[in-house]
Amino acid sequence: MLRQWFPWLALFVLSLSLSLGITHILRADNVPNISLGYEQSISSASESSESIPFPDNYRNNFSHYATIECPNSAIVRQMYANSTAIEAAKSEQALPDGSVIVMETHSARRHGNTISPVRLNNIFVRAKTANSSSQNSSSENWQSRWFSPSGSLVSDNQSSCRSCHNRVKDRDYVFTLPQLVSSAKTNTLQRRPTEFGFFVCR
Repeated sequence: MLRQWFPWLALFVLSLSLSLGITHILRADNVPNISLGYEQSISSASESSESIPFPDNYRNNFSHYATIECPNSAIVRQMYANSTAIEAAKSEQALPDGSVIVMETHSARRHGNTISPVRLNNIFVRAKTANSSSQNSSSENWQSRWFSPSGSLVSDNQSSCRSCHNRVKDRDYVFTLPQLVSSAKTNTLQRRPTEFGFFVCR
């Protein structure tokens, strides 16, 4: 009798094991956790540079100073800056070493003439640090890192970031410096369409 049921019992155990394995894979940390209400979980970086680590809890610790809409590419950029950058911008001083700017890029949905973010795609971190390569006069002391929505390092290649930010050398290589200054002075979120088309940091 036991021998008759043994193949079926073995098949049941195998099916149960496969089901549990698949569930574990689907719940792995590398799968974005998107909940209702458009919230994206952001964890600490599993990889990071010693000079520019992923800024934990930046949404609460930094100032959300600008929302930049890019209708041509259906992208919305959310801009954050730490207190070092905000305090300098408030008095229109040059951004000092220790300034950190975070840019989130979101896919967006069109609603007539407006667009709204629906999915976080990338997190770009720029930091001005005395440890940066000061020999590179085209970007002063700015360094950049590209992170995934979960906080994992995607790239720390500097060449594309530098070549792009050289377009705004007169703004200390910061595209949204005017919005940063306005937000720091008025303590209000700045909103505007991009003035640089759709090519910047999709």
